[in-house]
Order: sequence, then structure tokens, then C-alpha cells
Amino acid sequence: MVDLQPITDKIVEDAAKSAAEIVEKARARAAEMRAAFKTEKGEASAEYEKKLENEISAMYEREAAEDRRLKRLVALSAKSDAVSKAIAAAKQKIVLLPDDEYKKVLSGLYESVRTENGGKIFMSSADKKRLFGSVSEIFRGAVLADENLECSGGFVLSYGRVEFDCTIDSIFADKYRDMCDKINALYEKES
Repeated sequence: MVDLQPITDKIVEDAAKSAAEIVEKARARAAEMRAAFKTEKGEASAEYEKKLENEISAMYEREAAEDRRLKRLVALSAKSDAVSKAIAAAKQKIVLLPDDEYKKVLSGLYESVRTENGGKIFMSSADKKRLFGSVSEIFRGAVLADENLECSGGFVLSYGRVEFDCTIDSIFADKYRDMCDKINALYEKES
């Protein structure tokens, strides 16, 4: 799995620098506004000074909130990218397994979804070639369909209207969505 700590540390460091720059600009602008007012109008009234302070404070709060929001978005994006890369690497690792291990993976998937009625197995042409001679051993009781699937590996077990999508693409797409949902939930808690 990808180590996200260096990525998140860099994001937090960049966000802190950005926040410091924003605060410094706001303070400089406030000082300019005060100086301009005092120069043009003389001593500012206490009421106007309070109003100015409130506006400056509100500006700081808006900038800080925006900075926090951007930090969360950047971190979420980095984590989603890391999850995507990890998923792609895991998919590739399964597809490139030695044939015996790949057969065990498919057999385990099949056993987890099969019923006594057998069903019909749909696979990619690459997997049909790779598993030639082993299909009946792996998918006991099922019939291999003539049609080919467009997928990177795995199979679909069909019982007519009921299908179990055990393609590598589908399994990892589900895991990707689950992981992204968990990451989003973590960031919503922090908000």
C-alpha cells in the first residue's frame, strides 16, 4: 500500500504556508486602510474603528475557512489518487499471478457465489486461452459460454436474470468506491 504520510505532510505544510501568507496580506491591507483613513480624515472615530476591525476579522475568518476547505480537498484528492494507484497495482498483480495461483483465485470466487444449479460462465478470451483445459475443474457444474467478456480477468456467473459479476474490474471498482466513501466520511467528520 502506498505510504500517504509524506503526501499529507507536504499538503499540510503547503497549506500552513498559504494560510500564513493570507493572514500577512490581510494584516498589511488592514494597516494600509487604517493609515489611509487617518491621513485623509484625521483620527478615526471609535465606531468606524470597531466596524473596520469587524470587517477585518470577518475577512480573516473567511480566508481561514477557505484555507481549511482547500486543505481538505487537496488531501482528499491525494488520497483518492493513492487509492487509485494501489487498486491498479493490486489488479495487475492478480492478473499476472502464475496460472496455478490464478486458478485458485477464480475457483475461490466461483465457490463463493455458485449454487447447485450450475449456471453459465462468461470470461474474456484471454482467460479462456489461459485456463484452457482447466475450466471444468475450476467451474464445476457450470457451462462455459461461447461469448467473450471485455475485462482484464475473472468471470460472470449467470443464472438467467441473476448474474454474479466476479470480474477483476468489477471487484476492484467496488473496493475503490468503498475506500473513497471511507475517506470522504473521515473528512466530513473533521469538517
